[in-house]
Amino acid sequence: LETGLTYSHYDTRQLFLNGFLALDSIFLGNIGVDQIDADIWTLDLTGRYNWNQRWQVDINAPVVYRESTYQSAGAGGSTSQITEKSVTGDPRLGDVSFGVAYKFLDESESTPDAVVS
Repeated sequence: LETGLTYSHYDTRQLFLNGFLALDSIFLGNIGVDQIDADIWTLDLTGRYNWNQRWQVDINAPVVYRESTYQSAGAGGSTSQITEKSVTGDPRLGDVSFGVAYKFLDESESTPDAVVS
């Protein structure tokens, strides 16, 4: 049984304009800025089993925890108003994967191991 812990951080900022240009230089409309910050923790649980020294079967089951914060300035047409929402997800089981591998050629002095998976 193998375990692994992975952390990743994601952030993005977007500027959006909703309006039109008057006289090719004056913007009339709404200006807004959105920001997203997300932290993702993944705990990987992997099990492997070998038999006959040629076959291997494995299964990986990740448990994922996410926490995201969304901010928007310019909400409701006001650039001084900032809207913020934090979303925390309970740890959940992610995409489970299975694998099978077969070693069809043993290592020797002149050839490497060869495996199909």
